[in-house]
This record gives sequence, structure tokens and C-alpha cells, in this order.
Amino acid sequence: MEWIFDIFEENYLKLLNSKKEVEGRVPDPSKERKQYNKIVRGDKIVIRVVDEKFQPVNTIKPLEFIASYNKKYDSVKEMLESEGLERVLPEANSIEEGIKLYHNLPGYEERIKINGIHAIGLENKI
Repeated sequence: MEWIFDIFEENYLKLLNSKKEVEGRVPDPSKERKQYNKIVRGDKIVIRVVDEKFQPVNTIKPLEFIASYNKKYDSVKEMLESEGLERVLPEANSIEEGIKLYHNLPGYEERIKINGIHAIGLENKI
């Protein structure tokens, strides 16, 4: 199966040029394309850049990966401690900063309490 993850340009550059190996995603059961709990090993992950209105930026080539695993965690803290801060958020200086980054995303803190957060391993950049 193929999944599309939307990110902003600053995060795209981090993915392109960093050691980021894990993408943290919070499922939204009301949206088929955000039911991240259904991702399995071998699924294709296409990461595309969107603008502030969440419209695709077609001038930036999407990155493509293969999902190596999908693990569910009950909290951002648990995910970052288990997966490693550097592998999930290489730009964060602490677990606390990483938690704030996720909780600042609209609706994430509430959805994490209900649905958890998934750590999706990214490997084999295509």
C-alpha cells in the first residue's frame, strides 16, 4: 500500500539531509489517509511538501521510503525515549522539547490521548 505524508518544507530538508529514521504520526480515524495504524512493513511512504494552506508544493520532488516497522505508543515521551530522540527529531535538544513540538501541532495532543502515536520506521529511500 502507498501512504502520503504531508510535511512543511523545513521538515523536508531535515529528512533529506539528516539522520531522521523515524516518522511520528498520530492517527485520525475520521480520515482514511490518516489511519496510520494500518501501515505495515513494506508499505511505500511518499513524503510531500505542502504550503501553509496544506496544498502540495509541486516544485519540490517528494521523498519515497519503505516502512520498516510501525509501533504504537501511548505518549510522545514514551515514543521518543524508546525510539531515540535523534532518530525521530534530530533538531530537538531534549525529550521535553520534542513533546512540545508534537503537542503544538493542531489536534495532536488530544488525538494522542485517544489514539496514541505511531513510530514509523523509514528505510530504503527510493
